[in-house]
Amino acid sequence: MDGFQIIGSLTGLCKDLGIQDVYVQDLLHYAAFLQRPWFTRIWVVQESFFSAATTVFCGKREIKWAAIKESSRIVVQTGMDTLLKAYVSYATHFSLDVDAIKLPNNRLANQFIFGSLQRGDGEAISLGQLLHYSRFFEASDPRDKVFAILGLWRFTRGNQIAQIDILPDYKKDISGVYIEATMAAIQESGNLDVLSLVEGPYSEKTAQLPSWIPDYSQGPRSYPLVQPSTLTPPSLLLPTNFEPPRDRKMRVLPVQGLQIDIIEDVAPAYGDIMNNFELGLLLKLLLTYPQTSYPTGESPCNAFWRTLIKDNIRGNLAGKEAQVAFPTFIMQRIRETRQQIGILEDYEEPDLESELKAILQETEMIIESLSSRYGEEKVIPTLSEIDAMVHVEEEEEGSLAEQKLESDRKDIEEAFRVAYFRRRLFRTTAGYFGLTSQSVVPGDCVWVLSGARVPFVLKAADAREDRWQLVSESYVHGVMRGDALTDEVTLRRICLV
Repeated sequence: MDGFQIIGSLTGLCKDLGIQDVYVQDLLHYAAFLQRPWFTRIWVVQESFFSAATTVFCGKREIKWAAIKESSRIVVQTGMDTLLKAYVSYATHFSLDVDAIKLPNNRLANQFIFGSLQRGDGEAISLGQLLHYSRFFEASDPRDKVFAILGLWRFTRGNQIAQIDILPDYKKDISGVYIEATMAAIQESGNLDVLSLVEGPYSEKTAQLPSWIPDYSQGPRSYPLVQPSTLTPPSLLLPTNFEPPRDRKMRVLPVQGLQIDIIEDVAPAYGDIMNNFELGLLLKLLLTYPQTSYPTGESPCNAFWRTLIKDNIRGNLAGKEAQVAFPTFIMQRIRETRQQIGILEDYEEPDLESELKAILQETEMIIESLSSRYGEEKVIPTLSEIDAMVHVEEEEEGSLAEQKLESDRKDIEEAFRVAYFRRRLFRTTAGYFGLTSQSVVPGDCVWVLSGARVPFVLKAADAREDRWQLVSESYVHGVMRGDALTDEVTLRRICLV
């Protein structure tokens, strides 16, 4: 997507919303306003929550706080925040960095969080939810990511947190503050939802943090599978006798669980698929699938495409419409590869051109094999079907067929982005497909933990089998609703370190 395409998308979105007289430059001014440092400060969240009335002054202009919140709601719900971020990046750097644009912590959406925190609505807000929100904001002292939300937590929860309250203490180091906050969130909720905020090891992670403690100093890197809550019971069919530890300073978390399987192979990350033409390596995990049926009894192809979007599109369970739309995802990747080859031809880059042609040839061979094997499912298109879709895109612009194709493509690409960004597909030895942090490697293990609503990927910490490091939460197709578990389950006691 280049700058002109972004402008076209913004203009089209405005028309769809019935906004006829807004110029792109006006939208950019709005984006610049929302990206001012004031909106990124974590302490501002508390200030706005407890203020009786809020008025914003920008230069000589007075802006109603309610108008800012409402406009932010529209920006987030329509996806305009992503388009604006994309255009700002393009206009500034003349390039589109996927990691910069697609980050879930897009600061243009921060005001939506302000709108979610209303002092007068009477709703109790869990510490886990507030810790999730705090990662979208900035603080000069990383400990303030916890301390700045304690007032909101106490106000909405009242006497319910008397036994687990936290007092700000700047004598404690960052690690100690984050451990205490995480343990308090576990004790308050009675579950392990807050562990879903762990997104795998990465270089910026605060030193001395155990693997199971989220780094609240870092902005979110992916869209969590579970939003931390207090009332939703575990959906996995494990005994629900989870008891949170009482010690809030412990660096080791004892848990009970069941090891489901071992990860055997992994696919490329999001950027490699969308930017580096590695669709073939993604499809190869399906091509080399060792069985004729998935562990649940369904087709491996059906499990494959559903896993790539975590079986969800536009916030709903993926159905027939998603299945019909999926071939457009493959078509677009092939189309972009061919277009890039044409560009390399024009710029006379024979070595790169030859390399990309070889990648395209191998990818098309994989597609042909898969379309022949799973042809009845109409998910993996044949090359002739891809050519037909490309013809509609390039030769029938504006037609009903082209509009339907574009609508399907945008829907499936957005579902893929939300599910797959900063994650990667994996396949286990028993044949399960799943999504987890892109830091996953073969040999890591899939676990279901008592007190957790989603499976987790764990890595053996040392030779002692009861000590494990938490890699990330995961989506595992066929396990999310307890399908893989029997009625009688013997749980294993392990420690997360």
